[in-house]
Amino acid sequence: MLSCFPFRSCQSDAQSVDKRHCNLHSVPKEVFKSSETLEECILDSNQITELPKKLFLLPRLRRLMLSDNLLTKVPDGIGSLVKLQELDISRNDITEISERIKLCVALVSVDLCSNPIKTLPKGLFLLRNLANLNMNDIGLTELPAGIGNLVNLRRLELRDNVLEQLPSSLGNLRRLEMLDLGSNEFEHLPEAVCSLSALQELFVDSNHLQEFPVNFAKNLPKLQQLDASDNQLQQLPENLGSLSGLTDLSLKSNSIQKLPKSIGQLLKLSILRLEQNNIDSLPNEIGQCVELQELYLAENKLRALPASIGSWGKLINLNMDRNMLAALPVQLCSLRKLHILSLRDNHISSLPSDMGSLKALKVLDLVGNHLKALPASLASCRLTALWLSDQQTQPLVSLQTAGSKTSGSELTCYLLPQARAPDHDCESVNNDNSAASVSLAAAALSDGSTSASASPPPHQGVSQHQLDSQISAASAASASGAGAVGKQRGAVKYAKRLVDGPVIPHAPGGHPKELSFSPRRISPAPSDPEIGGGAPAAPGRLARES
Repeated sequence: MLSCFPFRSCQSDAQSVDKRHCNLHSVPKEVFKSSETLEECILDSNQITELPKKLFLLPRLRRLMLSDNLLTKVPDGIGSLVKLQELDISRNDITEISERIKLCVALVSVDLCSNPIKTLPKGLFLLRNLANLNMNDIGLTELPAGIGNLVNLRRLELRDNVLEQLPSSLGNLRRLEMLDLGSNEFEHLPEAVCSLSALQELFVDSNHLQEFPVNFAKNLPKLQQLDASDNQLQQLPENLGSLSGLTDLSLKSNSIQKLPKSIGQLLKLSILRLEQNNIDSLPNEIGQCVELQELYLAENKLRALPASIGSWGKLINLNMDRNMLAALPVQLCSLRKLHILSLRDNHISSLPSDMGSLKALKVLDLVGNHLKALPASLASCRLTALWLSDQQTQPLVSLQTAGSKTSGSELTCYLLPQARAPDHDCESVNNDNSAASVSLAAAALSDGSTSASASPPPHQGVSQHQLDSQISAASAASASGAGAVGKQRGAVKYAKRLVDGPVIPHAPGGHPKELSFSPRRISPAPSDPEIGGGAPAAPGRLARES
C-alpha cells in the first residue's frame, strides 16, 4: 500500500515537511529528499535524540521546529543554516548550544524554553535581527549584559527562572513591546524596565515586589497590560493614572489597602482585577473609568461602594464575593449592560428595588447573604442562573410573589430567608427519620440512585401548587421563627439538608471556599447519601459568556 503517490513534486520539490506526533526516533528521510527546496521542517513532539549533519545542509530552510523531543545539544552545524528565521527547540533536554548560532544572522524568533541550559552562548546576543526570544524556565540565574545588543527585540520572555535583577543594558531595548518577568525572585522592579518606552505588556506576577519605582508610571506611556498579581504590594504609586493607555490591570493577591485617586485617569481601562487584597473602600474617582467591562473585587474588606459606579455603562462582569457589604447603592441599577453580578458571602439584607432595570443580567449569585426576599422587579430580568444557596443542584430557581407592607410585593423562594435558623428548628427536622428528598425547582434528584448531572439541567417551570407543597414542611417548621412564604397546612417533613431558609443555616464556617464567576464558577453537585446523591457527581460548570 502506497503512503504517497509518486509525484515528483511530492518526492523532491516539497517546501514543507510536517511530522509532528509521529513517534520518530530520528529525523525522517522525507526531509532529505527535498534538500534543495525545503523551507519548513516541523518535527515537534517526537523522540528524536540527535540532529544529523545532513539536516544542516538544507540551504533554503527558514523554519526548524523541534520542540518536545529528547535532544541534549545543538551542534556546530547550526551555523550553516544562514537563511533560518525561526528556531524552536523548546521542551527538550538541551544543556549546550553551539556558539556558531551567531552565524544564523537571519534568525527572527528563537524559543529555548524548558531546557536545562547550563550557559547561554554569547553568539545568541549577536543576532541583531532577533525580534522574539523565549527563555522561560531554563534555570536562568543571571541575564547576560549582551541582551542590550538585541536592539530589534520586541518580545522577551523570562518567566519561571530565578532572576533577582536585570542588567542596565536591558534599557537599550527601545523597541521592546512585551516583557514577561513572572515567577522569578524580584524584590524590586529593576530600574531598566522603566526605560522601555515602547513597552505595551508587562508581566511581573508571582515575585516578591513590595512597591513600584517612583518613575514607573511616568516613563511607560504605551503600556496597555500590567500584571503584578501575587506579590507583596501594599500601595500603588500616586501617579498610577499616568499610565493613560492601560486597558488591563491585574493586582490580585497582594496586600493593597487603598487605591490612588489618580486611578480615575485610566480612561481606557477595561479589565481591573483586585481580588484578595485588603481594600476597604474605593475612591469616588474610580467612577471615571467609564470603559470598564470587567471588575473583580472578591475577597477584600469593602463595606460600601461609591455612588459613582453608576458611570460604568459598559460593565459586563462585576464580582464582589466575600466582602463585608451590607447594602448596594441604587446607582448599581444603572449598569444596563451588566451580564454577571456575583455578591456571594457578604452581609446584604436587601437589594435595590429597581434591580429589574438590569435588563442584560443573566447570572446573579447571592449565596451566603442575609436576604429574606428579593425585589419584585427582579422578575423582569431574563436570568439564566440565580444562585441563592450552596445546596442548589440547578442554576435557576422558581420564585413566587408575596405581599410586603413596605414595597407592596416581593419575590420569595423556599431558599429564602438566608438568615441562620434557630437551633431548635434544625433539631426538630433532624429528628424526623421519614424525610423525603426535595431539590431546587421540582426535585432534580428523584431517588437514591439518581445523582445530579455534571452540567446543571435547564430550568423547568414549577406550578404554584407544586411549589407550595414543596415548601409546606419548611413553613410548618418556621411557624415560630423567621417565616418563609407560602405557609401551608401539612405534616410532611423533608430532609434537613435539602430544606433551606428558616431551617438550614447557610455556609457553615467549616465549608471550603467556592469558586466565583471570575471567569467561571463551578457548582458542586450534592454527594450526601442522605439526599440520594450517592458517590460525588462531577461538578456542574457554568462558563461566563465572552
